[in-house]
Amino acid sequence: EYAEKSFELARDFNDMSCNFSVIDRHGQGRSSRHLPNPEKQHAREIDHDVYDIIRYCKDLIPAGESVILLGHSTGALLATLALKKAPELFRAAILTAPLFGLANHVIRGKEPLLARLPLPQTLRDLYFPGMGNWLPRTHPDSVLKPEDFSSDPVRNKVHDFWMTGDRTLRAGAPTVGWAIEICKGIMRTRTPGFAENIKQPVLIFTAGQDKLICNKHAFNIASRITNVALHHYGSAHHEILMEDDTVRQPVITHIHDFLKNTLK
Repeated sequence: EYAEKSFELARDFNDMSCNFSVIDRHGQGRSSRHLPNPEKQHAREIDHDVYDIIRYCKDLIPAGESVILLGHSTGALLATLALKKAPELFRAAILTAPLFGLANHVIRGKEPLLARLPLPQTLRDLYFPGMGNWLPRTHPDSVLKPEDFSSDPVRNKVHDFWMTGDRTLRAGAPTVGWAIEICKGIMRTRTPGFAENIKQPVLIFTAGQDKLICNKHAFNIASRITNVALHHYGSAHHEILMEDDTVRQPVITHIHDFLKNTLK
């Protein structure tokens, strides 16, 4: 997605005396795009995104600063892979609705197959079946509706507001190639020893009403990490950090306490 949606969250972290940086990953936000159709959410190799996170933190964050990774959904998968790839760089990680398994009925349970699927580039560049260019979540033809993301009516409008007003921020549905690369990353996290070897403190939040993420795999990964705290909110939807205050405020409090204990 795009950095602008994180303004409220950035202020929350500033209030906790933390600097806050956002990366528009390749293919999203104001970053360059993979394909001629700029609205296609695409990926070529997931390691490119992981190395972008690592290079950003090495090159642009002042030496000696404690770096806490915060990742949501796909970003949480990438953050976990970066945490494992460069453990010396990161003090801890916060993951919300981590994408360790997909809930989409076409993909769910087939991540191992998709990760190994040999397809020509022409097919990888196509939208995933039944999906297409960006539509406002309130549009009657939109596959996903605002209530699939948050129960907060005001925060929900943030997504459509920014992308309606600025076409360069628009991202439609994922491509087949995106699904394949994400499944490759997911399968890495399921490898024996992967989660067990993560030694940094990890804070995980999951949403009981999540229609995009399969929580079963998030619970499994969490059970294998040595130093982990998991908080599940049964009433929350996918965008936990943009939920209404009955969910969001306790989450921010947990994050505050986690940072205070981790950085003391």
